[in-house]
Amino acid sequence: MTPSKQITHATSRWTAVLFTLFGLLLCFAQAAEIASFNNGDYGECVPQLDSHGKHIAAFSGGIIFAAGKYWWYGQTLLDKPLKNQEGATDTGVVMYSSTNLHDWKNEGVILPCQPSGELQGPMRFERPKIIYNDKTKNFVLWCHYVRRPGVHGVEPGTADAGIATCDKINGTYKWQGIQRPLGPNMTVKDCTLFKDDDGTAYFIFDSYPTDRSKERCLHIARLSDDYLKVVEVRWIDGAERREAPAMIKREGFYFLISSGVSGWKPNAAKCHRATNIWGPYDDLGNFCVGEKSEITFNAQSAYIFELHDAPGWFVFMGDRWQRSDMKRSAHIWLPLEFPTKDTVRMRYFKQ
Repeated sequence: MTPSKQITHATSRWTAVLFTLFGLLLCFAQAAEIASFNNGDYGECVPQLDSHGKHIAAFSGGIIFAAGKYWWYGQTLLDKPLKNQEGATDTGVVMYSSTNLHDWKNEGVILPCQPSGELQGPMRFERPKIIYNDKTKNFVLWCHYVRRPGVHGVEPGTADAGIATCDKINGTYKWQGIQRPLGPNMTVKDCTLFKDDDGTAYFIFDSYPTDRSKERCLHIARLSDDYLKVVEVRWIDGAERREAPAMIKREGFYFLISSGVSGWKPNAAKCHRATNIWGPYDDLGNFCVGEKSEITFNAQSAYIFELHDAPGWFVFMGDRWQRSDMKRSAHIWLPLEFPTKDTVRMRYFKQ
């Protein structure tokens, strides 16, 4: 081959390489644009829109991957709540579906309020969480139940665990009633569900005596094989005055993230860590870093979900409350970072 032909061949080869790199960069840029989630500034409530351009009003809920899709669910809220009704609904629990975590289809109401009876609105399906039972082939929902008119209390029906089931992720869930895992004199407040690697399910909830003789504290309860009853329950030492729990497991460590108790006002999040789900738990303190970390970036933990296509990568989903117009509250999504396998931190990104 002559020198001129060698140069021409080399130029063509590098041109092809550059075009390939350009194509990859374009694909990455497009993927980044599709995958972006706009959190906005700390003080903003940026509406996340469904495929019809309507605000996704699914609060204090979660995300589950099933049937090849992500399903985002939560409680929709009253348009004009009265005092102490800010977390109530007269609609129920709603659901959205997506294949890419960006484009969301409204699947409608999966657990509706009823004209009368135990589910008469306005009431609360507060902090609904859904897990799948591999044995019964049912999706099981637990929540913090408060009867009509949706005002918190301590008497039966105002601070209980509510359960519903469905054999289809986006079907209409059948109400299974209410219960108190610690007996009639111990309340159920904020809660979450966690499914371990072996399929065992746990209900984690905030509780205190109806006579308020003891401090409120997070408890953990192991559920029966059908996920409908509590088999064993213990309190979590060091988790006093914590709410809005969310738990994940990564590389053998359980990370329990929670909020302080301050009503609708944001406060400092905290993480507890253990190698056994029953504990003991180490208090890692506030895992948020940077500006506004002392108020969890003006948000409160709702759920943490793992990316189906990237095991070991977790996304924090928080509610950003707008008390003047609760139904226009918003959500923030942030990646969790693990500097070491037994530590976690979270930084803020506008997008």
